[in-house]
Amino acid sequence: MKKKIFIMLIVPIILLILIIGTSLGQASKNGPSTLPASIDPYTYKYARWFLDTIDDTNDVGTNVSISVEPNTGQIFISYYEETDKDLYLAVYDGTSGDCGPGNTWHCHKLLTMGDVGLYNAIDTIPVADGVEFIISYYNATSASLNYIDGFNLNSGFSSHSYQIIAGNKTFLYYYGRHTSVKFDSNGYPHIAFQYYNALNPERQMYAHFVGDGTGNCGVGGVSGQWQCDTVASGEGIGMYASLDIDGSDRPSIAYYDSHNGIPIVASYSGSSWIIRNVSQNTLDTGKNVSLYVEDNGTPHIAYRNVTSETLEYASYVNSGGNCGFSSVSLNWEWQCDWIDDIGDSILPMGLDIAQDANGSPMIAYQSVDDPLAPAALKIARPASAIGELVGNCGPQSLFYLWYCDYVDGGGSWTDEGGAVSMDTNSAGFPTIAYQEYDSYVNPNQGHLKIAYQRLLTFLPLIVKK
Repeated sequence: MKKKIFIMLIVPIILLILIIGTSLGQASKNGPSTLPASIDPYTYKYARWFLDTIDDTNDVGTNVSISVEPNTGQIFISYYEETDKDLYLAVYDGTSGDCGPGNTWHCHKLLTMGDVGLYNAIDTIPVADGVEFIISYYNATSASLNYIDGFNLNSGFSSHSYQIIAGNKTFLYYYGRHTSVKFDSNGYPHIAFQYYNALNPERQMYAHFVGDGTGNCGVGGVSGQWQCDTVASGEGIGMYASLDIDGSDRPSIAYYDSHNGIPIVASYSGSSWIIRNVSQNTLDTGKNVSLYVEDNGTPHIAYRNVTSETLEYASYVNSGGNCGFSSVSLNWEWQCDWIDDIGDSILPMGLDIAQDANGSPMIAYQSVDDPLAPAALKIARPASAIGELVGNCGPQSLFYLWYCDYVDGGGSWTDEGGAVSMDTNSAGFPTIAYQEYDSYVNPNQGHLKIAYQRLLTFLPLIVKK
């Protein structure tokens, strides 16, 4: 009798928990999952991954960037279409659209003239009746850095393209490769990009919107509205630029020095750029480097170690680290850790880092560790951040401290994650945009896909009397 009473009491409690969990995890008009401002690690652990194909027409997704608007959770994905050399934007509206599952997405062709959209990056901010977005990109036809400023409002969609700085193919210099863009807290955009010159050293450059006509760059209607500065210069500087803004609106830029084979992080102090290398002796590290900074400005990066064919994660510790020796402070300023064996590929390999609601790192990446298996999309996180007592990858302290999990294992003719971009919603749940490469069709083709987590609904068990 006591057992029956206990079951009668516990089942309603379980139902209540499941109903609350389900309401938190249901897809809404604003995106696959909308959750409160923080998540218990066990919620991350038991949330299931869902995979959707957004666009599989022509050859899309070779360059991809995602932004989840923080207030509404609405998803924006910029991507490059290789077939016609066009730039697209996919927006999740949850209503009648023209792409994605059930046509719940709108795929906007933003630009069609010339070869436009390589090295695209996107960010979003809320406005009065919708969302403003900015997309930085490289115009390969004019060798220039460009951007699109647009709005997705309740009243409609609009976008306009502008040029910030022009290159010159005749004299072999090119602006706008490897772009990364972020809005600051005032709604002003910042862009990191590479200047490439076939005859002179490369430069890591930085542009920010000033809007008062006193800037030194900007073409046409935005002349003088931007300030463009050189952060660092040297052979091989500026590849895979990744920009983030801290809580004081100070930018940091991570980039790869291909000549020396090291990742570098440049942080603006308010008056000058502080350049820190994350070198590891003679190893070739830093390809596909991706950055996020904490509100206090502490940088965290993920990147490929080409020498050992591994995924690595480094965080700035100021002193007592194991890499990134500073000749100024005479300290090892970074802690560099092996995370996973990922192999190597002649094709592009995607990688991106973000932080969850609790401030823990998340790394989405392609793994080709098994040469006989298709390339897979995986995600790596500290084991404690997802409620795991024991990890299966990363550094060890008696046990592995990280957990590496498969998100999309690919198929016999498909490789996942040649391009990867990740963002989080207001709760810190990850949402990943990535390319699926299909080698079964001729010509080979890329698809734009998305992976996201959400909670599930389970029916209660029926207990016999």
